Amino acid sequence: MIDFVHLRQVVMAQGMGTTNHQTPQQLADEATKKREIRLMKNREAARHCRVKKKEYLKCLEERVQILESQNKKLIEELKSLQEFYKSSHVTMAMQQQQQQQAAAAAAAAAQAQQQQQPKKEYHDPDSR
Repeated sequence: MIDFVHLRQVVMAQGMGTTNHQTPQQLADEATKKREIRLMKNREAARHCRVKKKEYLKCLEERVQILESQNKKLIEELKSLQEFYKSSHVTMAMQQQQQQQAAAAAAAAAQAQQQQQPKKEYHDPDSR
């Protein structure tokens, strides 16, 4: 990295920082030196900007990887829960159907038993 403070001190020590009684050549040299300093600063700033941009992009790429991984896990979990829900829903429907069948069978058995028993006549004790 270029030490701009030191470079400026060197330019000033060489007499390039003052404009009193300078020839046109000296003025042109001073302008050239200032331009070179400005260009060096600009290059260094651009390099620094590119490095920061690379770091930022790397950070974003890592974040994308993390989010894609989390998304994949959540999709798998969702599928698993959907399958569990479907299987439990089917199981519950089967249990309800079995209960209804058992209740119907019990009702049919009770009705059949009632039909097999002889009917008892009801006698009113007061009617004698």
